[in-house]
Parts: sequence; C-alpha cells; structure tokens
Amino acid sequence: MDILQDLLVFEHLDQLIRSRSTGRPAVLAQRLKTSERTVYRLIACLRDYGFPIAYDQDRQTYFYDRPVRIHVEIRVGNDILFRKNGGGKMMHFFSRTDTEWRHRHGDL
Repeated sequence: MDILQDLLVFEHLDQLIRSRSTGRPAVLAQRLKTSERTVYRLIACLRDYGFPIAYDQDRQTYFYDRPVRIHVEIRVGNDILFRKNGGGKMMHFFSRTDTEWRHRHGDL
C-alpha cells in the first residue's frame, strides 16, 4: 500500500473532476494510469465518503454537483510531508519544513 501515491491519484482525480475534464471512465482510467474498474471503485468510494460526484452524460465527464472544500495535511513534527487544499494545487510535498520550502520555492 502506497498512501502517498494514493493521495497523488486523489489530487489528480479531484483536479479533473473540478475542471469537468475527466472524460468517460475509460478515458479517466488512462489519465490516472489505472484500470476502468479501479475508476469505478474510486468514484464509489468517494461518493461513500460524501463527495457529491455526478456524471454529465452530454459532456461525458464527472463533476461535483455542490461546492467541495478539501484540506488534507500530513505532518511529522513541524515537517509537512503533504498538503492539499480545496481545488488548488499541491502546496508542499516532502518538504523538510515550511520555512525551508518557502525559502526554496516561495509561497504558492
């Protein structure tokens, strides 16, 4: 099990859903580099967690049918390993500290 890889897949899926550019499940599977069956499982799992994911038959894409705010953060001490905020891009990934990240990359 690779939890951080799963978070990256989740981030990519969230971006595609927000931008209404997932495509059909088969296309989404290619974009996520997974199987179509896994796509159906991911969508079902997110719906079970309460994500308001719908499918637009005309545009052939998944979308959120209500506003969604996401905040995921993994910290070890003062080190932020991963941070994901609502439709924005991943802000920190394996940075040593917030200060070091900002010094190297500036605020995103």
